[in-house]
Amino acid sequence: GGAWSYQLIPAECCMRRHERLIGYLPCADRVPCGRHKRWSTGATLCAELAVVAGTVAAKRRRGTRLARQQRRAQRNSVPRLAHRESATATQPSAANDWVAPQVVAHGAAGDVNVALGAIEQLDDGKEFLHGFRLNKINARWEPVLLLRTGPETWEGDVMSFDLSLDAMAAAAFPQRMKTSMSELAPAWPSSVHDALDRWPLKGPGTVVMDPQFFMQRAAPMAARPAGGPVFFPGGARHLRLPSAKLVQATGEHISGRNLRGLLGYSAPGQEFGELLAQMPDSIACGHFDLARATSNSSAGPDSEFVLEVALNKQPLGLQCEPRTWTCGAVIRTVLPGSEAERAGCRVGDVVRRVGDLDVSTAPLEDVDKFLQMAPPVRLVLERPKLLDHLYLRETLASDEAVQVFAGAGQSAKELVPELAQRIGSRHLFISERTPMLFAGDGGTASHVHIDNKPLIQFCHVIHGIKLFGVAPSAPWVSQDAAAEKAYGEVCLHVDIPLAEDAREWLERPDTSVCAMQPADLLLFPGRKPHFGANGLGGVSVALFHGARNMADMANGVFGPAFQELALRQLRAGA
Repeated sequence: GGAWSYQLIPAECCMRRHERLIGYLPCADRVPCGRHKRWSTGATLCAELAVVAGTVAAKRRRGTRLARQQRRAQRNSVPRLAHRESATATQPSAANDWVAPQVVAHGAAGDVNVALGAIEQLDDGKEFLHGFRLNKINARWEPVLLLRTGPETWEGDVMSFDLSLDAMAAAAFPQRMKTSMSELAPAWPSSVHDALDRWPLKGPGTVVMDPQFFMQRAAPMAARPAGGPVFFPGGARHLRLPSAKLVQATGEHISGRNLRGLLGYSAPGQEFGELLAQMPDSIACGHFDLARATSNSSAGPDSEFVLEVALNKQPLGLQCEPRTWTCGAVIRTVLPGSEAERAGCRVGDVVRRVGDLDVSTAPLEDVDKFLQMAPPVRLVLERPKLLDHLYLRETLASDEAVQVFAGAGQSAKELVPELAQRIGSRHLFISERTPMLFAGDGGTASHVHIDNKPLIQFCHVIHGIKLFGVAPSAPWVSQDAAAEKAYGEVCLHVDIPLAEDAREWLERPDTSVCAMQPADLLLFPGRKPHFGANGLGGVSVALFHGARNMADMANGVFGPAFQELALRQLRAGA
């Protein structure tokens, strides 16, 4: 209405760096001011002084005293990085966790102060260091992009220096896990152990060390068709996401218990149906992988946990879910008064045989077809006692579900909206507002698979150790599902000897594997073969949610409605 004002934001609080000085991709989305929790907008916001104007008329006031002060501050501005002279970064805290870590590198002209942004490894093996160097002549930080040409040598257009991964890891990740990979994943190849003991990521991908780099570059890097995952160790803490509070609360609440104990039944030897009856409804409606919680082989006819039933009419009145990720069958619903109830079927019964067919490892869709046969349908059911390797997957992270693991009063409902604000919507469209919760005992694992939807997935580790792998291809999966039918499910458990082809796949140079601990944040393409394995030592809890690539949306991959939304967004951005 003709009224406008200026808001001055102190230099040390402004998290937006000038596009010309930094070299990071420009972004017109809202960017947070870390200390004062304010927001600033604009593609030319400088690091020394942010001026927010309500109308175009404000630009005409550059002859005023305030505008002269602003230009003087811009000339003297530097990126807001801590000016430390030592090779070891200070511990992250509320005051400095928005700051890029620094090391001292050794160049031909002497020591160089380097602020670390990210280390990126391409599919062809080339490695690049994104960061800044301190120009000692004018005391300004200048962006650098350097190629790794030797074990510790990095070269760019204007400079080169020696800097080891060990020195960068010590400065950027002082709080990383101290447990050796050989203890967390004893069955995995030693070459994978050595790589992950030294650096958080093996293979192609980007390891982010600077929060500002993540906010401006993580989304476009993850959206590229080529390239590996984007991994930000400690990202929840550095970005001050709500998941950081969940990390602390979950650690205190779990307190060494296994998954069965957390779900309400700590006594050993119970049946799966008994455990389901003890759970909150939000957890009981989730999906469970019983691959290592029950025996893989059919029980003998004289076993005390085996029941043979005959169902004499259709419909049977029962519904099954996979016993593992996609194979086998376990009864999850029995309708009151149905033929299945009359015959003695219970929720939690594992279907071992349908007629003369062993369905222990058959795909669930095949089991469903067998259950539609003309009556009588003869079933062999098993009620095994659960072992201590249970995996809960793909359950909605409602407040009730989250509080099972983090305690009363905890919630994840603000996580996705807040992260969406941080990274903007230029490259990724985050439509899922509530993440999915995964929790598994140490030693459990998902199978190597490709997601049904081509989404960019976000993974937030809340508790325990999760080892995550992504690769351009895998022999056991294919887009047409032909490989899955030929090989079945392939899981890379950390404590069971791997088949030779699985070991070779893990060791392949183009297979990316990252070791994630609480507060870590990962972006990866769901369209590529991937898996997760829970490290030994306790329950692993993680939250997942997806985002649509704006380029795919504009090309109509997700249908006309999303295509129109993307085109409008692109036109508005242009």
